[in-house]
Amino acid sequence: MICWRALCRHDHLNPPYILAEIRGIGLANNDQIDGLRRNLALSAAADGRVFDRHPENEVAELIDNQRGKLRIEVMGLTLRPFVRDQLERIEKKDSAHLRLLVQDPGHATFASVCDQESRDQRRMVEEALTTTKQVLEANHSRGDGKSWIAEVRWFSEFPTLTITRVGGVLYARPRFMREAHQGRVFFERYIVEEGAPFEIHAGHFLAAWDAAYAPTLDDCENLASDHSLQLQSRAVSAEDTEAPRRL
Repeated sequence: MICWRALCRHDHLNPPYILAEIRGIGLANNDQIDGLRRNLALSAAADGRVFDRHPENEVAELIDNQRGKLRIEVMGLTLRPFVRDQLERIEKKDSAHLRLLVQDPGHATFASVCDQESRDQRRMVEEALTTTKQVLEANHSRGDGKSWIAEVRWFSEFPTLTITRVGGVLYARPRFMREAHQGRVFFERYIVEEGAPFEIHAGHFLAAWDAAYAPTLDDCENLASDHSLQLQSRAVSAEDTEAPRRL
């Protein structure tokens, strides 16, 4: 008899992946799966933090190990680090639905958020526009409107959370005053088997998504012109590679 709780505690076996594997190969019956869900939730709650500015490695592993259609939802200020680190990986997937929610770089709220978080507004506008442009271009070149879709919207309300969701795993953290000066921040991890904690955060993204605006490439170019900016291509520059990771 397998001790699921002990299994979940092994460092090299991440709970969300265990459940996916068990489901995929039919190793357990329904009653055993229900018990495993409870133990996974407890395990995730006990070890559910990532102490970094962005859970880059954790998210990459989730994307690489996801079976079936990949569902990704991300919410942040510019999401430039996410696009830089993960978009090419996502483009290699046969089936994916990517939704990015970026702070509206043309709205007065954007300037207020940059001031509150001690960020360079002009640079953040450039990053938000670059993110938007590259996701729209990826959808045009890679998307087919059915099995592979990439969407981006601009959110003009004040943000309260940064969220990264890959399938049934979600990382979230609150936004902080003067957070640009923080050396490291943390993310809390939630899995769908936990129920309400996961659903509340997932619902927060959906509510913001419904209230957001879908920009066009013309919107990006026009706003870039207003700020005398030259938007980056998909090629990653050395400066971009060395930029601080943030959401």
